[in-house]
Amino acid sequence: MNSSETFLPTLHINNNQNLQFAYTDNSSIYMMFSSGNFALSDGILSSKGLLIQDFGIKVENKFYPRCEAELIKAELGGFRLSWGEKLPKVFVALTEGICHIQIEKNLDVTLENYNISLVLFSSKEFTECIDKGNTIFSSVDFSINNTNIKNKCNSFSQKTKNICSRIIDFTPSSCHKISVQIKLVCTEEKNFVPDFNLLNTKIESLNKKLSKATLSTGINSLDKAYSWAKYSGYQLLTKEPSYGIWAGLPWFRDNWGRDTFIALSGILLVNGLFDEAKNVIRGFSLYQDKNPSSKTFGRIPNRYDAEGNIIYNNADGTLWFIREVVEYGMYTGDKTFLEEMWPVVKTAINCDISLRTDSQGFLTHGDADTWMDARLKGENAWSPRGNRANDIQGLWKTALDCGIYLAKILGYLEDVQNWIDHSELLSKNFLKKFWDGEKIADCILQDETPDFRCRPNQMFLVTTPLSFQEPIIPTEIRQKITETVTTELIFPYGICSLSQKDDFFHPYHIGCKNYQKDAAYHNGTIWGFNSALAVSFLCKNNSRRNAKELLFNLSDQFFSLGCIGSLSENLNAFPDKNGDIIPTGTWSQAWSVSEFNRSIIQDILGVKPNLLENKIVFSPEIPEDFPAGSAKLPLAQGYLTLRWETGLTEDQEYQRTFYFSGENLPTDLEIQCPDNQLIKLKGSTEVLVNVSFQKDIYLDFAKPDFERKYPCLEKKNFLEKIVALEKYNGHHLPTHTSVH
Repeated sequence: MNSSETFLPTLHINNNQNLQFAYTDNSSIYMMFSSGNFALSDGILSSKGLLIQDFGIKVENKFYPRCEAELIKAELGGFRLSWGEKLPKVFVALTEGICHIQIEKNLDVTLENYNISLVLFSSKEFTECIDKGNTIFSSVDFSINNTNIKNKCNSFSQKTKNICSRIIDFTPSSCHKISVQIKLVCTEEKNFVPDFNLLNTKIESLNKKLSKATLSTGINSLDKAYSWAKYSGYQLLTKEPSYGIWAGLPWFRDNWGRDTFIALSGILLVNGLFDEAKNVIRGFSLYQDKNPSSKTFGRIPNRYDAEGNIIYNNADGTLWFIREVVEYGMYTGDKTFLEEMWPVVKTAINCDISLRTDSQGFLTHGDADTWMDARLKGENAWSPRGNRANDIQGLWKTALDCGIYLAKILGYLEDVQNWIDHSELLSKNFLKKFWDGEKIADCILQDETPDFRCRPNQMFLVTTPLSFQEPIIPTEIRQKITETVTTELIFPYGICSLSQKDDFFHPYHIGCKNYQKDAAYHNGTIWGFNSALAVSFLCKNNSRRNAKELLFNLSDQFFSLGCIGSLSENLNAFPDKNGDIIPTGTWSQAWSVSEFNRSIIQDILGVKPNLLENKIVFSPEIPEDFPAGSAKLPLAQGYLTLRWETGLTEDQEYQRTFYFSGENLPTDLEIQCPDNQLIKLKGSTEVLVNVSFQKDIYLDFAKPDFERKYPCLEKKNFLEKIVALEKYNGHHLPTHTSVH
């Protein structure tokens, strides 16, 4: 990669595509605009509210709105607008608290001194800041014209009542590029000095950070989606109130524990952003509930924000935190930081054992304390799963085993035997309670009754364990649930949150007048992170072709649905009447893009580092028809380089040759390969290994059943009435959480 290149391919958007595009300042501000559609644009916002609704340029006496730009180029740092060959082009980007706007004149146009104005539609508060004269700067002379142009472009200004139009007129000049900085964050600093190198510095930094990890599969659409997922994930890294990862834009601009630690691996660890990962982990650890009299003693927050609001109402966020503390150590070998986190991990596990674990070893919780946490009017759960959900038990086993592993690594053995006993008790009782010989229960209700609704949560039992851990269910059961999940829940474009055979299934998250959208949220609606997780799940069960088809569909969604270069929170389970897939929920969701990238690196390529033991577990599941390719993967202070070729043995079995080399990695790093092969890396010297793959197990994906009569489409507010009476699980009593 030479100095003029970036890791990120430029995307071209025409104004008739109605696609969204978004950027953040990695602190507290984001902007989102829609091509060709003013109504779908959020504008530029901070945690305090709207700052700039929209903008455009005025050349001579004609106004050119942003939404009418003929072409938008989304690229590293920001986006570029073009209204035509003879008109100026505009580049817009964000750095911390500043909006950068560059207007570039066309050098071929002879009208050297034509008048250009920047037109901003901003809130009254922001307009007042402009009037102070110390928040807009330019590299050329300009004046602020207070003339209101609403009458000239009235329809453009009608979306928000309290929007004011401001024109920034630039003195006619032969200067090719006009650079403007708009200070978006209120400051007491009266003599703010603009820095017009700030944007270039940020772009250089982004390019350096996000070029650490590279991937070339020979499949352009997949490689492009990988790069944009990496960038879109990083865009959600925030510093307010401390380092964290926004769960999703536009609504979830807080630090959410569960979302953060599911997303941390794919956004930070696999991309080599280890300092950022450490800061995020440390930031959450500081908010652990330290009050021994609290019902949530020992938990990491479910959510905390800049205003000081902290809530602890989930059962799994702390378990994901423990897992990611250990996975961070596996990527870095950083025992010093693990020592720092040890008291937090120890308190968390011991509090869960003493306060929230039953006599059978299960971690108990309320109906809405899992990731399926939607509530009707903030009270009754739309999808009650108390008091022992299968994914919580799988995560609890993973957290216990992580604690045991960490204790042994650090030499703190006083709690180890107690934790081992609880882990073994949980494993002993899990199948007795959850497995009926054919299927896994989604949860065990408080009265010991199993709920056998078919949901994607059973995937967590297979995907949650780290490379040194065994799943809580044996191989033969994994094969059976793979068949159930694939044929009943997974459509080619995503996995449903409830089987369409269930009476409570809702085909549409949005667009149905018969119920409010939260009824569908976890009762049919497709979740992006679950769909990417399904790629991992299929890989772990030798369903490479299924994994590839789903992965390719997800990669296409990056550039055809919603916010270009990212993945939404949700999709409607069923396409619309035209066969189109409809994105819903947030238009950019952290764990959606994170799980997409993580599944490629850890499950398709099969690279799982463990520098705490000076080894890498290598278990690739690259589909047969993937071309040859390569990857550079950051580890600790160095890199692992991997490339592969494809071929068939004489008896036509599927086999690949892999080549490994390292840079600044620990000496004599071992790579544990399939068939008990063990190779050692010695610096940059390339070593090879041949891997034969097990026979691929292909299963037919589920298909939307449009013929069935779904109760939610036949009866208005069908499920709401049941949930209001707490009868989702029939006559079984609900399990109220202690905190909500």
